[in-house]
Amino acid sequence: MLEAILSKYLLNAILIALVSISYGFLKNKLGEDRASAIKEAILSAMLWAEEELGIGNVNQNW
Repeated sequence: MLEAILSKYLLNAILIALVSISYGFLKNKLGEDRASAIKEAILSAMLWAEEELGIGNVNQNW
């Protein structure tokens, strides 16, 4: 039980950290506008995966 809870929160934290780090890197390399478009595309893909494949928390959106 504890292992499942920790793994769920750990996975969410890792995903958020990866998006944040990659957004910061892209913003410095490509500029604010293009980095924002890429960030929105990544978040849209995550929401699509949650809805279509049942990935993520059922009662919470990413």
